[in-house]
Amino acid sequence: MLITDAAVQETGHTVANTLACGWAIDPDAPADGAAHLLHPDGRRIGLRPIFGGTTVQLWITGNAAPPPADDADKAAHETYLAGRLAEGRHYHAAISLVEDADEANDDEANGREPADLITEALDDKLLPAFEQKPFYVGHRPWITAFDEAMADITAERNATPAELRTEAHEDDPADDQDSEANAPVSDEDGDHQSDRSDDKATDTPATPAQEAQQSAPEPK
Repeated sequence: MLITDAAVQETGHTVANTLACGWAIDPDAPADGAAHLLHPDGRRIGLRPIFGGTTVQLWITGNAAPPPADDADKAAHETYLAGRLAEGRHYHAAISLVEDADEANDDEANGREPADLITEALDDKLLPAFEQKPFYVGHRPWITAFDEAMADITAERNATPAELRTEAHEDDPADDQDSEANAPVSDEDGDHQSDRSDDKATDTPATPAQEAQQSAPEPK
């Protein structure tokens, strides 16, 4: 499946309609053989057929960052800005329409239109880069973040009940409070006193001499 220079604008319209969410052909874009898509928030997509229409060059252009919320944490907002594609910066990818269709090796895939392959490539390779910019060729941080999240979920599901109870005990601040509440306290002489309400004093039996002394009459 090829895409001709004459069909690039029509393909751009189809891609914009498939993406929806406000994407449309930029009416003010130059006539340079590429289709330029514009989003209401200022993000941009470009696509241009090359190598006789067998390959499509794709790129995105970052938009201005939204202002922080009134109650936003400053450090968190700076981290967000550092991770997104900055305004005016580009990120590129290219797809081969011939290989992408033939490698699938089935009639349904071989009959797919260029717009379908372009939209799929945008979803997988470029659009996530607006919020999580890659730092080198082939880097897809959104996939790494997804894999790490799935690994955490899998580890939690495979954990034994004993492991879960141990983690809950380690993370429960109430355990520390209970330990402090039940710890012995010292009086001024250094003797330890227990705050347990069920501690009872025991009576020591009196010796015969003590009993005789207690029963003797008082002198007059």
